[in-house]
Amino acid sequence: MPSSPARTGVLRRGLSSPLGRTGLTLAVVIALVLLVSPFLGLPGSVDQDLSAKLAPPSPTHWLGADQLGRDVLARTVEAAVRSTLAAALVLVGSLTISIVVGVSAATFPALDAPLMRLVDVVLAVPGLILALAIVGLLGPGFTHLLIALIISSWAGNARLARAYALTVAGRPYVRAARLAGVGRMRILTTHLAGAVAPRMLIVATLDLGGVIVRLAGLSFLGLGPMPPAAELGAMLGESRAYLTNAPWLFIVPTVTIIALTLAANLIGEAISDAANGGDRS
Repeated sequence: MPSSPARTGVLRRGLSSPLGRTGLTLAVVIALVLLVSPFLGLPGSVDQDLSAKLAPPSPTHWLGADQLGRDVLARTVEAAVRSTLAAALVLVGSLTISIVVGVSAATFPALDAPLMRLVDVVLAVPGLILALAIVGLLGPGFTHLLIALIISSWAGNARLARAYALTVAGRPYVRAARLAGVGRMRILTTHLAGAVAPRMLIVATLDLGGVIVRLAGLSFLGLGPMPPAAELGAMLGESRAYLTNAPWLFIVPTVTIIALTLAANLIGEAISDAANGGDRS
């Protein structure tokens, strides 16, 4: 089984590369802004001040106010935290399903064909269409949106998890465990899943930026959290009516989405490159 120091070495090499340093720096800047914001004396994200309706950036409202006089910086901070945590939750959920399905298919021959046919069925429907269908079935709401994204995004990685598990299953330490009489479930949970999970986690880092964009896109369509909760895609949707007289309502959430996505993609690419380089060496 890959050792913890080896996995730590991959992470260190990835984050020390130019891509990794750039992504990490951007992520640290975003994190600092989010951590410092509670100490800036900002109003609540849902607090309305109609006298400041569509107020431009100023010392009172650093990034301006929206159509209801709500502070854009306060809403952007809340929305960025919500989007990042939601994207991480979607990745954890879809990754867990992928590993369970992939490793089970590789371990139990009787389950292999049925599980892979299920994967084929899910992959036959474009992920965004499937997510829209699930939200349409469950109804709008942020929880339903997260469930839809989890269900629509696990299948591709399940194939990859199965391939990794089949590779690991042929390694000497797994064969030795079988010869020693270790049961299939113990091999599955200890040897196969333990070796597959770190590789799949690296793959998942590449998906984080895409999940943030999909969350924003579906929220833009009105399928995310209900008002007055702040969410980046919903903020973009609300800004459409004010592009000419209040462009900051569009610019601020757009730049935030780009920054979050760029940081996630740069870090993911760097770690993936380091892991692939380690595999080749």
